[in-house]
Amino acid sequence: MDNSSIIAAIIPSALFLLLILYYTVGKGGGYRPKIVKTKQLARVVGISTKTTEDSFIEDDILLWKEFKRIKNKNLIPNKKEVHSFVSLRMMPKPGERTWEYMIGKIVRDFDNIPVGFKTAEIKDQTYAAVHLTVKNEESWGPSIIKLEKYLYDTWLPKSDYELNTDSVVKSIVYHDKRTEDTTRTMIFYVAVRPKKKA
Repeated sequence: MDNSSIIAAIIPSALFLLLILYYTVGKGGGYRPKIVKTKQLARVVGISTKTTEDSFIEDDILLWKEFKRIKNKNLIPNKKEVHSFVSLRMMPKPGERTWEYMIGKIVRDFDNIPVGFKTAEIKDQTYAAVHLTVKNEESWGPSIIKLEKYLYDTWLPKSDYELNTDSVVKSIVYHDKRTEDTTRTMIFYVAVRPKKKA
């Protein structure tokens, strides 16, 4: 095979590789953030912990194990949906590294809250939302971390929006898991507001 044949064989493969890199790295792995405005207050009952970016992965694993135990015992009353739950990252206070992380169920009201459970209200406001589908629980964490990095480091700086630091809730992950045999569908919401025009 001569050099021209080798080059002719390599170029299509190289172009294909560049397209993959463009759509997975340059385009944020195919993420398509959509700006949405929620229209009603959502109430959440669950458990929470204080965490930091450095300890979040370990804290998330421990809190998720505890939430699974609670979920299996059906301890949260007045649920709006049996098959879904949410995880919330609260906005850290100015100058602080710690923030509250919560996993819980969306409920109709805060009546008959069991002792030891936390509550949170998600107010109607603007979010950048991204749909994700993962095959199992093991890929849930890495998928969210990758998405957050893209949203905060790449998408937000180039968009017409910025993180809404006035929001109590920084981000929400809505998990829809109807049976053990289906893939897990998640919607990631990050609180945003339009950037001020210079």
